[in-house]
Amino acid sequence: MLLLQITLGIAVVSLSVAILLPIIGWFLPQTIAIGQSHSYFLPPDSLSKQLLHLQDYTRWRPQVNSIRILSDTHKEWEECYGNGQCITYRAQIQDEAHFIQQYSIRSSGPFKVNRIYKIWEQDNMSFVKVEDEIVIPSPPLRSLAFLFYNHKKYLQAEIRAFDQFVQST
Repeated sequence: MLLLQITLGIAVVSLSVAILLPIIGWFLPQTIAIGQSHSYFLPPDSLSKQLLHLQDYTRWRPQVNSIRILSDTHKEWEECYGNGQCITYRAQIQDEAHFIQQYSIRSSGPFKVNRIYKIWEQDNMSFVKVEDEIVIPSPPLRSLAFLFYNHKKYLQAEIRAFDQFVQST
């Protein structure tokens, strides 16, 4: 009898979660925008080269296990992570006025990430601003991402890791 009550309780909780995740996700925003900035005593071109040197990603992005370059121009690559997932990225590079260089990187996968690196120079310092726009089309995934994934902390950790990498080179 006790085993039946436990099994029934687990079934009710599982069903409730399965119903609530899509409902909660439906009311959450589909797009999340997060940004972080940092300054460096380096020329903007030097920062650009370090950000676009894909082979070094495994040195300063600890979650990336391997990089496979898909095009000779380094504008398309695949990143593989510790959980076995691999995501394809494409970079679009634009130069804007006033020393601003913008790199837009789009991903494929369960969520779409549009990452923009803005690099500019002011008063003999270079600045990097990383903006992530995350689009999560699936309401249940939005709920899970909202509940369990703190993208701002992840982005802050990645900026710190890039900062340490820049200082060590």
